[in-house]
Amino acid sequence: MNILKRTLKITIMDAEMTLEKEGKIDHLNGLGLEKTNSVLLSTKTLVQHITSETLFHEIMHVFGLKHCNENSCLMNKEVKNDSFLCGKCEKELEKGIVKEMKNRLQSSV
Repeated sequence: MNILKRTLKITIMDAEMTLEKEGKIDHLNGLGLEKTNSVLLSTKTLVQHITSETLFHEIMHVFGLKHCNENSCLMNKEVKNDSFLCGKCEKELEKGIVKEMKNRLQSSV
């Protein structure tokens, strides 16, 4: 994972996004794809507009973070306004950044 140097592709669609899993259909506000450094956002499933929380939630997926069970965490499946990363998710993100920095330093020696 190269956190420090990424080109991020953000696509905003005027289409509904759904995901079928185990016979249940979920309506998605967005989707963050780590392998392609892409974020897809839907204006159809968002109530009025794309929130910054939804955008940052999907970007964090691109950086490798998974969904979190902490209710107030930005990485919870149900993104809420005024959400922030919980301590656990902050540490996961920091670990990824530190690991990437160490890899860069070692490869430059």
